[in-house]
Amino acid sequence: QPIYQVTSIDEKPGNKGEDNADINVYPNPATDYLNVDFINIKGSGVMAQMYDVQGKTVLDLKVNTAASQKLDLGKVAKGTYILRFVSPEGEFLKSFRIIKN
Repeated sequence: QPIYQVTSIDEKPGNKGEDNADINVYPNPATDYLNVDFINIKGSGVMAQMYDVQGKTVLDLKVNTAASQKLDLGKVAKGTYILRFVSPEGEFLKSFRIIKN
C-alpha cells in the first residue's frame, strides 16, 4: 500500500469554472459520518480517498456524483485526515482537512 506525504492542500486550477463545479463536505469536525455534496460535477466514479497524517490510506471508495453521499467514518479512529476527490481519469478535483472526533 503506497504511503503519501501531504505537503499542501490545493484545488485544481479552474475547478470552479463556468459550470460552478464544487464539492462540499460537512460536518467538520465529524463523528460517525461525512455528508458530501457534489455541485455540477459530471460523470460518475469519482474516488474519495482519505489519508491519515502518516499518509496511510484509511478510506478509498468510488462515489456517485449524481446525488449527495454519506461517508461512513464509524471504523476510522479519532484524528486529523486528508480527504481528496479524484476523477475517474485520475484528475485531482478537491481536498479537505477532516477532523474525526
